[in-house]
Amino acid sequence: MGLIEYDKIPGYVEACSEEEATRELALLADPIPLCGVLVNQFTPRHTIRLGFCKNAFVVGERSITPEDVAMFLWFVSTEYSFDQRRRDKFVRKLESLKFVESVKAINAYLSDAFMDAPGVGSGGWGRAYTAPAASFVHVFGQEYGWPMQQTLNTPWAALFQLLKLIKRHYNPKAILFNPRSDAAVGRWLQERNAPVGGN
Repeated sequence: MGLIEYDKIPGYVEACSEEEATRELALLADPIPLCGVLVNQFTPRHTIRLGFCKNAFVVGERSITPEDVAMFLWFVSTEYSFDQRRRDKFVRKLESLKFVESVKAINAYLSDAFMDAPGVGSGGWGRAYTAPAASFVHVFGQEYGWPMQQTLNTPWAALFQLLKLIKRHYNPKAILFNPRSDAAVGRWLQERNAPVGGN
């Protein structure tokens, strides 16, 4: 079997471009548009706050509601504050949003944030003795000397890239993945290896 010509695989080049753009944007940590709102890129701090409020995009314990959409957009927006009047004014601006499209957009935003997240082993996490974000605070404090707040305010998409580099530093043979372009290759290989006639 000859070498794979990756650029001829349907969707591969586009997936590579998406991965590169998502990763570079995360390193800039600039605000981005989401549902017509200027938002910050998703960070551990957002995860913790939304988790406390049982937002369905984060905790996943129930169906998503329009209230979850409004809460999510407020928490990640560049306008976020503890001022309830500002919050109420912000939420009123969201009344014209289409619910289904908003849910899809927020899910895509989260997909970008967690694109490079490591998978969880089949054994699960076991008993927790710290907040989940504490492990990230520890790793980046130990590796880079970052204070806690720097880690909590760094986009997840940037943290996961750095984790890959840390992993490769300690284990040069560590296998790394490109989730979207690898998926395009996987689909292509599956189609090529599928039996003729579907048998």
